[in-house]
Amino acid sequence: MNSQQQSQEDLVAVVTSAHQYVSSITMIVPSPDWFSGFYNLQPVTNGMWWKEFIVDTYPWDAGTDSGVTYTSADKITDPQHTIFQITSETAPAESQVFVKDGDIHPVARWTFIMQE
Repeated sequence: MNSQQQSQEDLVAVVTSAHQYVSSITMIVPSPDWFSGFYNLQPVTNGMWWKEFIVDTYPWDAGTDSGVTYTSADKITDPQHTIFQITSETAPAESQVFVKDGDIHPVARWTFIMQE
């Protein structure tokens, strides 16, 4: 992860036996149309809620802007592409902003702590 620029938000999410799944998404700012997140995480095993857990997430491209760096000028993708995960194979050749030592590293870390 980029240790030079980080922000943090403290939010409360309510999970119950009727609503056991957690999903979240965030845009990567500044960026052309990149985002990160996760979906349908069920923080319960054999009826026991996880007390604490961490989710590291990776970059995705929304397919609407063809910029290749964080501060690229708007460059509408026409036609739009389908959403795809940015990997070392799909990262734009002219910009490897997410690639480090040949690998894609997480761009966000989500920490959850259950409250009684």
